[in-house]
Amino acid sequence: MNDESQADQFINGLNPYVFTLVNTGRPNTFADALNRAKGAEAGLLRQRRAQLVPAAAKAAENPQIPPPPRFDAGSSSGKKKNFFKGKGKQFKRSGTSSSSSSSDFKQM
Repeated sequence: MNDESQADQFINGLNPYVFTLVNTGRPNTFADALNRAKGAEAGLLRQRRAQLVPAAAKAAENPQIPPPPRFDAGSSSGKKKNFFKGKGKQFKRSGTSSSSSSSDFKQM
C-alpha cells in the first residue's frame, strides 16, 4: 500500500469533525494526515474545555440550593404543633470516658 492510499484510508476512518478539519487541506502523505489529525483533535479538546470551564465557574458562583422543606400547617386552629418533643437532656454523659472535668460542660 502506498503512502497516499494509506493517508486516504486513515482520513476516511476519522471522526466526522476531525475528518472535516483534516480533509480541508487534503494531505498527500500519511505522516501529514496524522499531524493534521493530531492538531485537529487538540483544537477540539481546547474548545470543549473552554466550554466546560465557564459552565463550571458559573455553577460555582450560583450553587443550586434546594428550597427549604414545607411543613403542613395541619388544622386551621391557632395552635402550633411542637415538632421537637424532647425532654431536655437527650444524651447521658459517661463519667469514665472523658478526662475533662464536669465544669467544662455548661448548659446554655
